[in-house]
Amino acid sequence: MNKLLNSLKIFVLSAAFFLSGCGEPETKSNLLTVGIGGDFPPFEMTDKQGEIYGFDVDVAQALADKLGKKLKIVSMAFDALVLGVKQEKVDCIMSALSITKKRAEEMAMVHYYGKPLTMLPLLFWQTVPVGVTTIEDLAKLPNKTVTAQVGSLQEEVLSHYSCVDHKYLGELPDMMVDLKYGKSIAMVVEPAIAQALMKDNPELKSIAIPLKPEEQDFGNGIGIKKENVKFVAQIEKAIKAMKTDDTLIKLEQKWFGGNHGAQ
Repeated sequence: MNKLLNSLKIFVLSAAFFLSGCGEPETKSNLLTVGIGGDFPPFEMTDKQGEIYGFDVDVAQALADKLGKKLKIVSMAFDALVLGVKQEKVDCIMSALSITKKRAEEMAMVHYYGKPLTMLPLLFWQTVPVGVTTIEDLAKLPNKTVTAQVGSLQEEVLSHYSCVDHKYLGELPDMMVDLKYGKSIAMVVEPAIAQALMKDNPELKSIAIPLKPEEQDFGNGIGIKKENVKFVAQIEKAIKAMKTDDTLIKLEQKWFGGNHGAQ
């Protein structure tokens, strides 16, 4: 009787072990954790259920599929993204991140979208003030406050203009409210985001801020800790395959229509 009971126990334990294997429990090796920050249509947005979706999320999912891994999105504050990947809280970061010389010194960046950027849109609500054709022209206005997102390329560019007052906010919706209600006269954003905002808000008008050579970026990149050399190579190989098999082009068409890359 004891032998029969022991045999049954072994069978139950073996079956439980087998079934647990079928479910593929999440482990670091079979999971791709991607840090995404902020609300930047159409790169990333949050629905009523609190789920993040958008171009970057679709790219991250396609990337996870290429790597044979499950995708886990980790929502982070935009200005915490670089620190998050350095501290290995996530495997990589994606949030319409411009590839700049400064960022390339901090982490590895793998290009996946966009053309070199030589200008940034400066957006106004309803009308561009009379006589304003450059950002320097704002100096003569009573309200010369321009807002940009904390931790972004736009913040760095704006910081070089002492002719205007600077305001740095954490989220794009906060910037829109600030602009709409006249707390800021203008806001500076990434071109693809400006295009999406202007499509949904015809009240927005724009002029261009030309970028100096050292300010220009080279499209959007996936940020990875530099020391993770093997993982960087895996991401580069997967992204190359996604460019070759038109995965990325199809996602660009889905989210941006015929407009591919920054202007």
